[in-house]
Amino acid sequence: MKYLMTNSGIGEKVSSCILLFSYSRLDVFPIDTWVKKYMKDTYNIEGVENIKKFTKEKYSDYTGLIIQYMFHYKRNKE
Repeated sequence: MKYLMTNSGIGEKVSSCILLFSYSRLDVFPIDTWVKKYMKDTYNIEGVENIKKFTKEKYSDYTGLIIQYMFHYKRNKE
């Protein structure tokens, strides 16, 4: 992730997406607006660091898989 972020314009979210979708790294959890809304509405958790901590503790090495369900649910419910 650190290496990817050395490229101009690639931050934490994009590098997380690259690792998750291109390299099947299920332990990576890209956090976007939809995930933030889901976490706030479902668990009353705000802030990227709090979301990371919660998901790592709750879902372990499968956070990348779980994010797909969160994103899909929240995006299609709205």
